[in-house]
Amino acid sequence: MKNQVTVDPFVGDLTFLKKYISNMRVEGNWVTGKAIGYDDAEVQVKIFAQGSEYGLEGGRISKLWLRDNKTYKVLANFDRRWDQKPKGKKDMLYVAMMIKEAAGE
Repeated sequence: MKNQVTVDPFVGDLTFLKKYISNMRVEGNWVTGKAIGYDDAEVQVKIFAQGSEYGLEGGRISKLWLRDNKTYKVLANFDRRWDQKPKGKKDMLYVAMMIKEAAGE
C-alpha cells in the first residue's frame, strides 16, 4: 500500500501525515516512512481514529519512533509513555506539530 492514504474507521484519516512522512507505508494502524525535513531519518507511528489515555497527549498517536539513519540514534520514542523524549529543537518541533495535527488542531 505504498503512498496510499487510508480512511478506515479503526485508523481514521491519515492525510495529514503526508506533511511529515514521505514514502509512506500503511499496514493496519502502523504508518512508516522517511521523516520529511531530515536528511535520512525514519519514522514509525501507530495511530487510531480516536484519541485515548494511551495516546500522545491523549491523542490518536499511541506509538511514535523517530531515528536518524546515519547515526542510528533514536531521536524520539513514545510507546504509551515517553521512553525517550525528543531533545533537539528540530525533533521537538517535528513531534509537536504531528501531535497537534493528529488532534485536529
